[in-house]
Amino acid sequence: MGSRRHLPGTWLRLHGYEPLELNELRSPTSAEIDTVVADRPVHLISRTFHESAVNTIGLEQLGFDRPERRPPGVLVGRRGRRTGVLVERASFAAEAASRPVAQPELDLGRLAWHAERLFAAGVTTICDATVPIAAADAYVEAAATLGLRVAPLLVGNRIDAPGFRAGCTAKVLADGGEYCHLCLTGHQVASLGASSLRATLARDGRLARAVGRRAGFPTHVGHGRFRTGITLTGVEELRMQIEEAANIDSRLALHAIGNGVLHSVLCARQSAVAGNEVGLRIEHAMVLNNRDADSLADAGIPVVAQARIPQRLRPPAQRGPTADALAVHALRHTASSRDNPRVQQ
Repeated sequence: MGSRRHLPGTWLRLHGYEPLELNELRSPTSAEIDTVVADRPVHLISRTFHESAVNTIGLEQLGFDRPERRPPGVLVGRRGRRTGVLVERASFAAEAASRPVAQPELDLGRLAWHAERLFAAGVTTICDATVPIAAADAYVEAAATLGLRVAPLLVGNRIDAPGFRAGCTAKVLADGGEYCHLCLTGHQVASLGASSLRATLARDGRLARAVGRRAGFPTHVGHGRFRTGITLTGVEELRMQIEEAANIDSRLALHAIGNGVLHSVLCARQSAVAGNEVGLRIEHAMVLNNRDADSLADAGIPVVAQARIPQRLRPPAQRGPTADALAVHALRHTASSRDNPRVQQ
């Protein structure tokens, strides 16, 4: 990895791996990364950014080696030892800390390299590029000089902090990615457990067990309901963000995958002052039944579903069954237009 060519303490970042496509069916641990690079912090970022891994020096530099500074999402092993694997907020914090300092000439060169490959594939416009608000203008202008049109989604210094600006679209993470917020009934939990057990006993049950470990065990929340996954933005915070967007004439793109957080979005929009006046859309919406889809349609909220996600994740999805009564296509994918034509794609 060429660590000797860099100053000690500078981060080495690599992006794009898929945990379930590795031989181990998981992210690498800090101890494993240490065997390759141990003299400088390393941050390995998964394709989705929702999960990543750092080496031991990286944990120390982030302060995650100290329990009092450890945010949610720093995974630990069976004996309570840090694995170096980070999910959601911990991964986003590491991404912000390991992000290289802006170097205009170098950054423009990288953008030109990327633009050439986009043009070769016939792509001239990038929609919904997640960009820090402080760098958005420079990024859009630099891309325009190369003939590439960019429509950014604005975040703050961290991916999980929306960036608000009049006339622009702020990106809000309402729940996790692979760790999305699901709301299940007791019957669904029982059905899910039985089908998961059958999958783990199948010939390729190793993959099913890996998917099951990532999903976690449902937690009882009362009234016969269970939940799994991670909520990043609660109802009250969502309401405040909707009102802020309305006050400055901004738009919102809400990353909301699980049916649990979709209910939160609907509640927040209903309770927000001028909530119906905000340009609001939902990204993904990968787990919902037709009743949920009807609620979104009745509220007039468009859903942007990425067709490539189920194509990439179909093999692990087939080994990780989901609860009945939810329209799930390939790793908890959304109710499609075929299931409910009222949901915009």
